[in-house]
This record gives sequence, C-alpha cells and structure tokens, in this order.
Amino acid sequence: MKRIAILAAPLALASCTTPQPYAMTDDARATLEDELEGLVAGEPQNCLDINSTSRSQVIDEKTILYRRGSVRYLQVFDNRCPGLGDFGNALVIEPFGGRICSNDTARIVDTSSGIPGGICAFGPFIPYREAD
Repeated sequence: MKRIAILAAPLALASCTTPQPYAMTDDARATLEDELEGLVAGEPQNCLDINSTSRSQVIDEKTILYRRGSVRYLQVFDNRCPGLGDFGNALVIEPFGGRICSNDTARIVDTSSGIPGGICAFGPFIPYREAD
C-alpha cells in the first residue's frame, strides 16, 4: 500500500501544475473581436505603463484588454486566473515604478472577505493600433 501512496503523490502534484486546456467562450471571443475590430497587432512589448492606461477590461479568466489612448494592449496570461472577472473579485497588481512587465504577478482577491485567491503571471503585452 505504501508503494501506491508514494506513486500517487507525484501524480497528484503533476495534476496541480499542468496547465489545463483552454478554449475562449464564444461570448468572450465576440467581445474581443469587437474591441479589436479594425486594429492591427504590433510587436509584443515587455512592459506597460499602468499609470497611463485609461481603462482595463476583463475578457475572461485568461485575457485582459488595457487601453491607452487609441491603443489597446492585449494581455493573455499563460494560465487561467480563476475568479478573474467574477463579481466581487479584484485583480491586485503591485507595479514597480508604475509599470507591469512580463513575469510580474498579480493576485485575485475577494473584496468582501479579503481572502486572496490565485496568482497570475503576466506575459508580453500586444499593442493593437489603427492601420497606417
């Protein structure tokens, strides 16, 4: 019996760290397409000056769209951020120097209880601009 328990422990741990398959819902895809309609993707950027963004919009548990003027910056986390966008939850970011960069992390927090949830790691920010 000990042999089974020893073998089961690594399998249980692996199931917690393996990224789960992800498919954007039709509603989220439609929202994102509407927001990016007529815009062209630029070169991914490592950092985003969060102080100069005018709005952020959660698309789903993996996707946020930031706005700075007419430019939109798409952030797609490597893994889902369970609870992102749920009513009563907040994404708490601690930017260094007013910027969030790839590999920086944020935490989901239940605003009514203060109980922290999952941690999300940022990836590159993809700018979308009007075509020249």
